[in-house]
Amino acid sequence: MKPSQAATTVTPAASQNTDWRLPTIKELYSLMRFDGTDPPVDCGDTSKLVAFIDTNFFTFAYGPGTSATHINDRLIDAQYASATECVSDRALMKRAFGLNLADGRIKSYPQETVVLPQESWDMTFFVKYVRSGNGSYGKNSFVDNKDGTIADTATGLLWAKDDSGKGLNWQEALAWVQAKNAENYKGHADWRLPNAKELQSIVDYTRSPSTTNSPAIDALFNTSTVKDEAGDSDYPFFWAGTTHQSMDASKAISGGSAVYIAFGKALGYFSIDSLNGDTGGSQGPVACTTQSDCSAANACPPDATKGCGCTAGPSGKACIPKCGVASDCPKGPGITFKCTSGYCTP
Repeated sequence: MKPSQAATTVTPAASQNTDWRLPTIKELYSLMRFDGTDPPVDCGDTSKLVAFIDTNFFTFAYGPGTSATHINDRLIDAQYASATECVSDRALMKRAFGLNLADGRIKSYPQETVVLPQESWDMTFFVKYVRSGNGSYGKNSFVDNKDGTIADTATGLLWAKDDSGKGLNWQEALAWVQAKNAENYKGHADWRLPNAKELQSIVDYTRSPSTTNSPAIDALFNTSTVKDEAGDSDYPFFWAGTTHQSMDASKAISGGSAVYIAFGKALGYFSIDSLNGDTGGSQGPVACTTQSDCSAANACPPDATKGCGCTAGPSGKACIPKCGVASDCPKGPGITFKCTSGYCTP
């Protein structure tokens, strides 16, 4: 259903209770299971997939997939609505957080009609309603212990006030924690990476770089700053100790990924082809191995005046429009591209 319907149609037909509501994103994330399998975007077969929710207790359905009546839908479009609004960039588009139980990710989704040159659509969601308990779930109660640690009395967890101060891959993060234990960091030798739900529990969804000039976490914590893909000041992603199963191109299950939570901008690449009127289902920049791949038909947006270069992106090497100045970049509704180190970035 549409976001407006999800927020108002809140009484399950079989229930006599009238206090059902949309869950917050923290309440919704509490249903996540991490033995699910993350399918490829073009997946059409669910027989080898495991959802990121316990289907012994909860009903679950994958997205409808592409058909004559669902032109832009995919099997992995199984996003569940939450009541938590995304406070960042409200002027661009009103959005809310949702949880995709097909691929195991939190994302922000449009709450209003998306308009592109040749089409428009309303984002639709699955919904799971909840009734209030004592109203305290997901609400932090931090205490600064003045010794470099912060206690959350709501969860009983003790957090380090400072982060690692530098970027680490997952294996390095595990080793870094063990090194801290060896030195009895802050008087403790039992530090660990938090699991995914523990890490998500300290996100403050009322804060963001664009609205509070801060990471999405309580100001008691000291958070490093980084430069993002566009060269702007930003805040890091943080590793959890929880792994994330995905499926490679041969549909074999891979254990090579882990969960992270973004406390700054969670940047991603837009579908540049669809922004320029191609509604053929493109999901982002075309993947490439060599520069010659970017010379193929439809590999580069037609209004990329400098052509495209095969360069590294967040999801691997892709054909990204080249530029000398921002005006060389493709034009899209509601989005401005920057020219950063010779490439267009949103």
